[in-house]
Amino acid sequence: MSPLEKPINLLSRFIHSGTILTVGSIVDSLIRFIRNIILTRILAPEAFGYFATVIAVVAALEAFAEVGLRQSVIQNKNGSDDKFINITWILSSLRGLLLYVVAYIITPYIANFVNRPDSIDYMRVGFFAILLNGMVSPKIHVLEKEFRFKNWVLLIQGAGILSVICTVILALILKSTWALIYGYVMEAFLKTTLSFIFYPIRPNLKYDPTYLQEIIQYSKRMFGLPISMMLFVQVDVFVIGRLLSMSQLGIYTMAKNLAEIPSTFISKAVNPIMMSSFSQQQENKETIRKSFLSITEIIATFGIPLIVFLIIYSKIILSIVYGQEYGDAHMPFKILCIYNYILICSSVIMLIYMSIGRPDIHRNASVTRTAVFLIMIYPVTYYFGLLGAAVTILLSMCILLFVQIIYLKKYIGINHKLYFSCWVRGVKLSLIVLLPGTLIMLISENMLISIIFGLLTCMISWLIALTGYEEMREYLKIKGEKWGCL
Repeated sequence: MSPLEKPINLLSRFIHSGTILTVGSIVDSLIRFIRNIILTRILAPEAFGYFATVIAVVAALEAFAEVGLRQSVIQNKNGSDDKFINITWILSSLRGLLLYVVAYIITPYIANFVNRPDSIDYMRVGFFAILLNGMVSPKIHVLEKEFRFKNWVLLIQGAGILSVICTVILALILKSTWALIYGYVMEAFLKTTLSFIFYPIRPNLKYDPTYLQEIIQYSKRMFGLPISMMLFVQVDVFVIGRLLSMSQLGIYTMAKNLAEIPSTFISKAVNPIMMSSFSQQQENKETIRKSFLSITEIIATFGIPLIVFLIIYSKIILSIVYGQEYGDAHMPFKILCIYNYILICSSVIMLIYMSIGRPDIHRNASVTRTAVFLIMIYPVTYYFGLLGAAVTILLSMCILLFVQIIYLKKYIGINHKLYFSCWVRGVKLSLIVLLPGTLIMLISENMLISIIFGLLTCMISWLIALTGYEEMREYLKIKGEKWGCL
C-alpha cells in the first residue's frame, strides 16, 4: 500500500509539508499588517474607500467569467499534463482579455451605478489586474497539486511582498488613492512575470478535446458559485459606498481587513494543503471524514479563544493599529470577527466539496447565503449603518454553514451533533480569555496594560490546548520523516 493509500494524518502533513508555506504566510500577513498601519497614517480613510470600490468592481467582473480553471488543475488527475496546462492557459488568457475590454468600455456606467463618477480613472487602471491575472502560467497551480509549497511561496507571496513595499513608497510620494491602485496592479504584474520566468509554458492552439471536455464538465458544476461568492463578499462595499460616505467605507474596509487576517492567513498557509490532500484522497471518504473532524477541532480549539480576545479588546486593537478614528468602528469589528471564524469553518467544508469534484454542493449553499444577504443588506445598512452591514454578513454566513453541514451528512457521514462537538474544547478554553478579560476592561483604563493582559490569557489558552495534542508533540520529535508515512 502506497503512502497516499494509507489513512492520512493531516496534522502531521501540515507540520511537515506546510512549514515553509506557513512561515511565508506569516511573513506576508505581517508585512501587509504593517503596511496598513503605515498607510492609515499617510492616507485619508476616503482613499481606502475608493480603493475598496475598485477592488469590488474587479472581483465582480472576474466572478462573472470564473470557470474554476485553478481548481481544475489541482483536482484533475491529469492536471499537470502539458496539454492540460496549455488549454487551461488559453482559456484563462482569453477570459482575461475579454473581461478587460468589456470592463474598459463599461467603466463610466459602473462608476455611475456605484454613485462614484470620480472613480473612472481609478477603475480603468485597476482593471489591468484582470488582464494580467488571466495570463499567469497555470504551472503555478501544479505546485499546489504536487505539494511544492516552497516554490509556491517564493513566487506568489514574494510578488505580494514586493508590491507591498512599492505601495508604501508610492503612498509616501503620491499621498493619494493612486498609490493603492498602482500597488494593486504591480502585484498582478509581478505574479504573472515571475510565473513565466520560473515556470514557463509554450502556448499553442492545439488542444486535447478530452481535457477540454473535463474542464467544461468541472466548470458546469462550478457555474454560479463564483458569482454567488462575489455578491456576498463585495456587495456590502457598494451598498455602504452608496448609502454612507467614502470615509465610513474606508473605516469599515480596514476594520474588515483586520478581522479577516486569521482567515486570510489560513487561506494562504493551510487551504492549499487541504485542497491537494483531499483531492488525492477523494475516493477514500472515511479518511476524509477523520481528517476533516481533526482539522475542525484544531481550528475551534485555537480559533475560538482568539476570536474572543479580538471581541473583548476590539476598540483598543483598532485604536492602536489604525488610530482613534477607526476605534469607533469597534462594534462592527466584533461582529466581523465572529463572521471570520464562521468563514474559516465554512472554507474547510467548501474544500471537501471542491476536492471530491462536487463544487455544485457548495454552490447551492452559497446561493442560499447570498439570497438572504442581498435581501437584507440594503435595508439593514440603511437603518443601522456599519453595524447593520456587519450583522447581515454574519447572519448570512451562519446560514451557509448550516446548509453545508446538512450536505455533510449525506456525502461523508457527519451530522450536526458530531460537527459541533468539535467546537466544545475551544469554547471551554475561551473562558480563560473571556472572564479575566471582561474584568480587566471594567477596572483598567490603560490600553497597553489591558491588551498585554489579553494577549497573555490568549497564549495561556493556546498552551493548554497544545498540551492536549500528544500527536503533535510526538511528531515534532521525528523531524525529517516523509509526509504520509506516520
